[in-house]
Parts: sequence; structure tokens; C-alpha cells
Amino acid sequence: MVDKVSQEAKATNNGNRSSETSSEHHTAPVVMTAFSHDCPSVTFTTEKEAADYILQTQVGGYVLASPKGDVLYISPAKTLKNMVKDMCKYISSARAPK
Repeated sequence: MVDKVSQEAKATNNGNRSSETSSEHHTAPVVMTAFSHDCPSVTFTTEKEAADYILQTQVGGYVLASPKGDVLYISPAKTLKNMVKDMCKYISSARAPK
């Protein structure tokens, strides 16, 4: 289940200097498309109770959590492509027989 897929951009003005921090903004369909392309073993559901993982995004990183809310993995990736790579690697290793 993909939950709340968005990030913010912030701008500050320090006297004569201004700085801007921007980050990617993706809708859930864009994220699901990236996972389908780069990590085809991941499937999606709209039912939170049926989900194995919940993906939450926030400024500065992505969090993969269990449906109960336990944090399982944090990816500091700055791009969608790198986040998908990180999460796919984690999910594949979590599903691997031990």
C-alpha cells in the first residue's frame, strides 16, 4: 500500500540571500509505476489490512512500515529511482528464505 506520496519544497530568505530546498513530488500512481517497472515482485493493494508494507514519504526520506506501524526500513534516497531500488532490495531480502 502506498500512503501519502508527496514531499514539500521550502524557501527561506536570509536578508539579501535566499535559498531554496526542493524535493521530488510524486503521486501514488507514479510511485506504483516505478515499482512495477523496477521491482515487479511488489504488488499493490488499497486495503491496508491486506498490505505487507506501508510506504510513507516525508521530506528527507522514505519509510517502509508494517501495517501495525512498526518502522521496518528507512531510505534516505533523494530520487524516486533510488528509493525504489533501496526498497526493492529490502523487500527482496526480507522475503528471502532464511
